[in-house]
Amino acid sequence: MLARDWTDRRIAGGLGISDRQVRRDINTLCRLFGATGRIQLVGKAVLFGAVPPTVFVT
Repeated sequence: MLARDWTDRRIAGGLGISDRQVRRDINTLCRLFGATGRIQLVGKAVLFGAVPPTVFVT
């Protein structure tokens, strides 16, 4: 969802949680991956194999 550039609100709706919780979770993931923001987080997730590069093909 994050790799597809979904907004926090759209991610929250898809998961049935609040957009505030999505922001907290993204911040936690940024700290864990050593990323400074959403774009860098997605890049690192692809490098680590957590997100397949094909997710960007539409």
